Amino acid sequence: VVSEVVGRLLTGRTSEAPGLPVTLDEVAEAIGAAAVTMPEIEAIFDALEAAGHPVAAEPRNPPAALAQVLSTVRV
Repeated sequence: VVSEVVGRLLTGRTSEAPGLPVTLDEVAEAIGAAAVTMPEIEAIFDALEAAGHPVAAEPRNPPAALAQVLSTVRV
């Protein structure tokens, strides 16, 4: 499972955008409905970081993220 998920996340990323962080949403999407354990999730994070792609836990643009949340609430 770990190698499949990491492979999906790194496909095209290394050459096009070296060092580009991987978001938690991207990790979740790559895992999908697969049953993974906490050690496997840690292994995924470790492999991504070893490949030069840290996992980003926070949005890069907090005001834009907040605006998106607020617009959703107002709808």
